[in-house]
Amino acid sequence: MVETTPADAAPADAAPADAAAPPDELQAPGNPALAVRRYGGDPRPRGRGKGAPVPVVLLHGLGGTLEEWDRVARILAVRRPVFSADLRGHGRSGDAPWSLDGLVDDLIRLLGHLGAERPLVVGHDLGGAAAACAASRRSDLAGAVNLDGVAWPDAERAAQALGTGADAAGIQVDLARAYAAEQLAASRTPQDAEEFSRLLERLRALGGEGPTLEASAIRAAAAADGLVALRPGPRGMRAAMDAFDEFAPERVYPRLLVPVLSLVCTGHMPAPPGAPTRFPEVVRTAAAAELSRTAPLLRSRPVEQAAYHPHVTHPAVIAGAVEAFLEEIGG
Repeated sequence: MVETTPADAAPADAAPADAAAPPDELQAPGNPALAVRRYGGDPRPRGRGKGAPVPVVLLHGLGGTLEEWDRVARILAVRRPVFSADLRGHGRSGDAPWSLDGLVDDLIRLLGHLGAERPLVVGHDLGGAAAACAASRRSDLAGAVNLDGVAWPDAERAAQALGTGADAAGIQVDLARAYAAEQLAASRTPQDAEEFSRLLERLRALGGEGPTLEASAIRAAAAADGLVALRPGPRGMRAAMDAFDEFAPERVYPRLLVPVLSLVCTGHMPAPPGAPTRFPEVVRTAAAAELSRTAPLLRSRPVEQAAYHPHVTHPAVIAGAVEAFLEEIGG
């Protein structure tokens, strides 16, 4: 343990503030070293028997940090040990080359270091893709939850949804992907301290999720030469998105060794400023494609309350979905 972080005030839809002890900050050694936060009890059971609580490991998505999961973790930790981790190149974890296999290897190494017996792995976005891939490689998990780790739709499916030919639909998907990549990269442009302070003020003013996003930005920040840069930087963000593109659900899901729940955001998404005209339609098509996938150990459900980041905006909903899934699979 390297530090202890005091508990934040609990939101209205979370567990009581005193339901979980203040989390500990840990580090899983290796290349790269991974920053980890622990909530609840020791996951190393002594003679763990049937009915003992399943540990949960939480992974954030592109550009996030483990802070995004704090409110969900506090709810889950009332009943079970919970861990959240910074992915490589994010937050306080070390840097390493970007690849989806590398992220899965990090996760497997982390689980070994924690000594958690048959854990449930829950990931958002890029972390969700890593969790799903781990479920296709390891039979010693209780299962995995992929929260909005959704691949871009192929041209044929996009053509059906957009009412165009495959070539035109493929162009729309490429435009949407390029827009998303540039927006993510631009959000990591180094800024002076005053500009970063204004960013934190804007996040703080967002409402219920504001403090969580503010804490995540602070955790991601690295200061040097009078500038503040968020990890990963622009090039790292593009490389991380390329790693995300390696996720091929049509190949991963048929190979699952343990149950996987895919939670897909279907809330209304207005067109972002400067986005390609059909960007929201492409995103909805990707969500529909994910919800329609079938495999023996896969189940998929919509999250209608949000268009993105539901673990930040609706932590009780996501915690409830995780607990319901654990009940289904005997955890």
